[in-house]
Amino acid sequence: MSNCLNRTIWILGTGVYVDDTTEELKQKVARLITATHYDIGNTKSNYFFILDSQGKMVKHGEDQELDNVDFFQIADKSGKFFAREIIDIVSKNKEGFVEYVWKKPNSEEYGKKLSYVKLFEPFNWIIATGIYMDEVGIEEKRQELIKQAMVEISSIALIGSGFLLIGWLLSRYLVRFITLPLWQAQQVAEAMASGDFNQNVEYESKDEVGQLIRALNVTAEQLQGFFATLEAQNMELQRLSKLKDEFLANTSHELRTPLNGIIGIAESLIDGATGMLPENTRHNLSLVVASGRRLSSLVNDILDFSKLKHNNIELSSRPVGMREIADVILMLNQPLVMQKSLQLINSISPDTPLIFADENRVQQILHNLVGNALKFTNQGSIEIKANVQGHWLQIIVADTGIGILAEKTAQIFESFEQADGSTARRYGGTGLGLAITKQLVELHGGHIRVESKVGVGSNFIFTLPLFEGQEFETEVSAKTSLQSFTIQGVTSNNPTYNPTSPTTVIVQEIPQPADEDEKKPWVILIVDDEPVNRQVLVNHLSLHNYNIFQATSGQEALDMLSAGLGPDLILLDVMMPNMTGYEVTQTIRKTWKASELPIVLLTAKNQISDLVIGLEMGANDYLTKPASKDELIARIKTHINLKQLKMENLRMSAELEVTTRRLQRMLLPKEEELLNVDDLDIAGYMEPADEVGGDYYDVLTHNGRVKIGVGDVTGHGLESGVLMIMAQTAVRTLQVHNETDPVKFMATLNRTIYENVKRINTEKSMSLALVDYQNGELHLFGQHEELIVVRDGGKIVERVDTIDLGFPIGLEEDITKFIGEARIQLEPHDVAVFYTDGITEAERKDGQQYGLDRLCNLVKRHWQHSAALIRHAIITDVREFIGENKVYDDMTLVVLKRK
Repeated sequence: MSNCLNRTIWILGTGVYVDDTTEELKQKVARLITATHYDIGNTKSNYFFILDSQGKMVKHGEDQELDNVDFFQIADKSGKFFAREIIDIVSKNKEGFVEYVWKKPNSEEYGKKLSYVKLFEPFNWIIATGIYMDEVGIEEKRQELIKQAMVEISSIALIGSGFLLIGWLLSRYLVRFITLPLWQAQQVAEAMASGDFNQNVEYESKDEVGQLIRALNVTAEQLQGFFATLEAQNMELQRLSKLKDEFLANTSHELRTPLNGIIGIAESLIDGATGMLPENTRHNLSLVVASGRRLSSLVNDILDFSKLKHNNIELSSRPVGMREIADVILMLNQPLVMQKSLQLINSISPDTPLIFADENRVQQILHNLVGNALKFTNQGSIEIKANVQGHWLQIIVADTGIGILAEKTAQIFESFEQADGSTARRYGGTGLGLAITKQLVELHGGHIRVESKVGVGSNFIFTLPLFEGQEFETEVSAKTSLQSFTIQGVTSNNPTYNPTSPTTVIVQEIPQPADEDEKKPWVILIVDDEPVNRQVLVNHLSLHNYNIFQATSGQEALDMLSAGLGPDLILLDVMMPNMTGYEVTQTIRKTWKASELPIVLLTAKNQISDLVIGLEMGANDYLTKPASKDELIARIKTHINLKQLKMENLRMSAELEVTTRRLQRMLLPKEEELLNVDDLDIAGYMEPADEVGGDYYDVLTHNGRVKIGVGDVTGHGLESGVLMIMAQTAVRTLQVHNETDPVKFMATLNRTIYENVKRINTEKSMSLALVDYQNGELHLFGQHEELIVVRDGGKIVERVDTIDLGFPIGLEEDITKFIGEARIQLEPHDVAVFYTDGITEAERKDGQQYGLDRLCNLVKRHWQHSAALIRHAIITDVREFIGENKVYDDMTLVVLKRK
């Protein structure tokens, strides 16, 4: 016991036998060191503990549960990885002080702790002790005391180890002196084990030792010959391996062209390039395409493996968002889920810091890991998670798949290795995907490992460096103000967007080429998180008549659109923080159609799968960065011209629709024509739908006969209206020529319409019913909706079916055999009602239709009124029924009442 600075220090000693094994010696020394305590002032010191050079706890003096715990991955209360700092200190200076926050013994409180650490070189250990800084008063005395105590303890351990070393050397000397020949034989054996076979021991005795040494000499000569041969063969194998690698790389590269041809031709055949193929043939071709894509993926793996092996891959690192990359990868892999009960989940927080990495290679890493998880997971989920660990971002791809055997986890990252490498294995692949992934992760300075349990799933965990620069501007502005920029020496400030003004000119007026559109300055919205990329686009567009707006994020662009900005085209970057270009496109398409607001995606990726995803999200086009200026301008002009043509087509279509509506109404009989019909009270009604249809009704009088027609052309639009006009004209012509025979009348009408339908190359047809009235009798022929007849003061309602009285007009060349006739006697005050399905099939918002029964009941209730009042009652009821719902079909109604 010694006294230092009025503090008591207890020094403990122990001894060990020289024949102890190294492990036993380490255990005894560890117990000696960690059992040492001393007093500082009025408080008892903390315990000693021992770490190995990898941060693993060898021995803890007080808490045995901490023994063998890996402290390299453990942070203190403040998030500090103090074990890593301890290792760093002793590797540089062999001793020093470390501060960290740790839980106090037998307490729930945490305190700031100061530890003195020192390298114990005999075992490459780090010996440390610490005290809580609030338990002593004078910092300088505390540090001096800890250091002195640590030096004395370390000296004891070193002195004891020195005595052990002297004893060991003495015993080895005595043993070697007694058995020198055997020692020489051992040296020869050790030299041979290290590859030196040019050895020989001279020993003339013929005893057992001599025989052993002669056998050893013969073995050395034989091994020398064998290994010379083996070295030559090994050099030849290395040469062949190099040739193999070069062959694989060259062959893989050459395979790309025919593979792309196979895939392209097969897809074109599926799409009908040579005509429609049978379903079975298309199915087989789809298998060819799938196999071709799989082979293409394997070829790409071999090419990447060859580049990595020869160090030909260079990283193009920049700050990128891991969440956005994960979004894209999961979106690209979603079609591969197919019929599996499987969820793809991106659990990376939007607040996750940026990483500093090659975006394309990170996508490749994730694509390999997610693709691997999809292969081995049939149900459950595949989830991507991330958390920050010091200067690194740890990414986890977790699946609920079949898992990996423990003895296989160390092999799966090796080239051409698989968890199941048998010929009859269930899952395919070359075994290169994970090997490439490991090398790409390590190329970024990170590490990758796997944790797996058979039947439960696997976690692939890798790290990538965080971006820690200060000059890269990725902040997302919450405002809709735009950055200023300079064009050819002219500075222009981009003002805050004002939704009350129709356009805001950003680029100063520049002389325009003669062929530029002078009528309208088209508005272009550029969306990119990188100022440099935005500047490049602005420079490209500066010499053209465009108003340019800029947004630094997807959310800012959406805010500008919501505030009233109406661009003619959007140039949209795909990879942006917090919201990818795919997400922005999907949101925009909920409000604007592709023809109303074209979107051109810009990205560094040029894979076909990226293009497909972009177009599926609603983009109009896709350009790879860096985009050629001429190509960019050409694409913009093309899409703006298409938009302009679409708008012009809509305008012309609206004008044509108005004209057709006018023609449709102009063909209807005038009110005075209906009043001049003897013996009948007639009221008609026709209302076109929101789109031009082909409903038709007419009332014609000739030579004392009245002919009433009601028709409905299939579909909507101009063609339907034209067919309706044809039918009305043909009916009037036959009426004027006194054709009274129903069969001849309908057959001639049908043949006329049929020939015209063929000429205009349409598939339209129409249902048409005609009625001849004379002397109180209706002669009904042609196929249409049922005729409603109400008799006897509303007591009797008859529904006359026309299904057997005709055939659709214009569908077949000859319908003679289908034409029939029905005769209905009308007594005074009897009511007959003709209608089209636009009335009976009128829908409410809940999808319920008006229906024929409701129409019959309404006519029955109002039979006593005039034809005009009955018509008014029906139309009013239909209107009340559908409310504000859209009118999908023309509504036509003709009411007859015998006077």
